[in-house]
Amino acid sequence: MKIITNFFNKYSYLKNKFLIVTVFFVFWILIFDENSLISQISSKKRLKKLKADKEFYLERIKTDSIRLDELKRNKKSLERFARENYYMKNPDEDVYVVVEKEE
Repeated sequence: MKIITNFFNKYSYLKNKFLIVTVFFVFWILIFDENSLISQISSKKRLKKLKADKEFYLERIKTDSIRLDELKRNKKSLERFARENYYMKNPDEDVYVVVEKEE
C-alpha cells in the first residue's frame, strides 16, 4: 500500500479526475470516433485524388469537345477518323490492317 501512496504522491496530477477524463476524451476523439484523425487524413487523401481526377476529366472534356467540333465541321477529318478507328472503307476499296509484332 505504501508503494501506491508513494506513486500517487509522486504523480499527484493523476488524482485529478478532470485531467483523466479530458485525456481519455481526447484519446477517444483522435482514435476511435467516427471523425477521428485517421479518418480525416484518409478523407483528405481521397479528396486530393478526386480533385486531380476532376482536373484530368475537365481537360479531357475540353480536348474531346474540340475534336468533336472538328469532326462536325470537316468532312475529310470525319472520314479519316472513321477509317482509322473503325476500319470503314468505300465499297471499291480493301482495308489491310498491319499489326507490328512486339518482341
